[in-house]
Amino acid sequence: MRSQTTTAVQPDLALQPASDIDVFFQQAMGLHQMGQWEAARYFYEQVLVLEHRHFEAMHMLGLVALQSQSPEISLGWIDQALALSPPNASMLFHRALALEKLLRFDEAINSYDRAIVIRPAFVQALVNRGAVWKQLGRLDMTIASLQQAVSVDATCVPAYLNLGNAQTARMQWDLALENYQKAIELDPGSETAAVYIAKSLRMLGRVPEAIASCESALALHPNSALAHWNLAHLLLLSGQWERGWMHYEWRWQFGENAKFQRAFQEPMWNGTQALEGKTLLLHHEQGLGDTIQFCRYASLCSGLGARILLEVPKSLLSLMQGIEGVSQVIVRGEALPAFDYHCPLMSLPRVFNTTSENPPGAQPYLQAPENKKRYWQERLGEMDKFKVGMVWSGGVRAEQAELNAARNIPLAMVADALRGLDMDFFSLQKGESAEIEIYGHEKEYWPEGNFFDLAGDIHDFGDTAAIIAHMDLVISVDTSTLHLAAAMGKPTWLLNKYDTCWRWLLNRETSPWYPTLKIYRQDAKMDWKPVLERVAADLAKEAYVFAVQRK
Repeated sequence: MRSQTTTAVQPDLALQPASDIDVFFQQAMGLHQMGQWEAARYFYEQVLVLEHRHFEAMHMLGLVALQSQSPEISLGWIDQALALSPPNASMLFHRALALEKLLRFDEAINSYDRAIVIRPAFVQALVNRGAVWKQLGRLDMTIASLQQAVSVDATCVPAYLNLGNAQTARMQWDLALENYQKAIELDPGSETAAVYIAKSLRMLGRVPEAIASCESALALHPNSALAHWNLAHLLLLSGQWERGWMHYEWRWQFGENAKFQRAFQEPMWNGTQALEGKTLLLHHEQGLGDTIQFCRYASLCSGLGARILLEVPKSLLSLMQGIEGVSQVIVRGEALPAFDYHCPLMSLPRVFNTTSENPPGAQPYLQAPENKKRYWQERLGEMDKFKVGMVWSGGVRAEQAELNAARNIPLAMVADALRGLDMDFFSLQKGESAEIEIYGHEKEYWPEGNFFDLAGDIHDFGDTAAIIAHMDLVISVDTSTLHLAAAMGKPTWLLNKYDTCWRWLLNRETSPWYPTLKIYRQDAKMDWKPVLERVAADLAKEAYVFAVQRK
């Protein structure tokens, strides 16, 4: 975060002794320590006017630029300083920070290495180097650097936290838990350590203890959005929805969620204001699957006497046009009609006091547009085998590499498990990386010629819904297409990662949200192969029943 700066009164250099470089430098350092970076920069530059080879002033100018979010300028100053100075660990450390901000990670590692050679006990450099190795996917080097850090300083809380994070990425949750516990022993008030402990306990199947850890963090930090957000997920995951929805409202203050919050002049509807004769705007937030899951509440709101407006991303427009209880569907970004109240879709479960025993919405509550159904009937109607729609990848989110790795399944692995079954498979997959995986390889994965890639003809979710309407079954990882198939009442099988989303609860093969959904869960080994083997065995049974019924 950039600190506030104050412009200093510029001195009259004619009144300053030309030889008194130290005066300027000390003035600059004092201002720098006070966070008055622009004023400090001015005095550092005056030092260089008097002594153009003053490498310490160059170094400090590099640090000011770094703190002012100008890493390219910072790197230039620090490199000039290093060219004039003896080997300097501090300069190399700041050089590495600038390179990190420029995403030049290999060069950053090199600078951290050089700093550590000069100063072997440079703990912050060891910790930062470990973090950069993690960015590069080198968990072995990450762990080695962080273990070196704690061997140098056994009280370094960030080292234990980062070490735990690296071990979590390796699915070594027991080791991660030990390091998080060391961190909280050193810093009992650390909300971060408490939440990380909760995450490790959750992955070890110790959910009640995980909840207790988040509650401990909140006892010390009642306004911790991090602790509220994680506690919400744990409570919802364990079926304690009434408490969970309350904590879920803290999402606006945590991470990426803030960008979904809307600033309307009209008040938010919280369930207490009468809706008879009023207009209520329900609006999309977070993912497409979330909107598909929670748009079911529109009919409940309409039943309270409101005229319902529904704002959604453009890709959902044709799908949502016929939803029960909605008067008008608007594409997000377009002008909104007048309304009296608004409510984000994912706040509606709290408003309606939804528990795991009473999720609302008649099933099915979504259907394909009729014109698109007719089009796909012509495309698929002559194919008389058992039809399975497939989604094996939830896409690639740049900011969620661990989610990508956990959720997505290589198509080759899916094909190995399902190849040879007497049925037709249809790719409902969208997203560049997954589409590239298919293109031109259909016969390679399914030599029998019973795998069909429909991606090029899927323009929006109306098309996806129309295809689903002609499927006998949809099999998908946890993504928006899964929600759509289940919301349409289609038999739907979820290939569910071990670190399950809260909405699928724990240790269940069914979902209270979707009566036609069946869940195939990974175990703690996080291996997709046994999951796909179970799916293949059940598909063979489905194909047999289908064949018998067709006779």
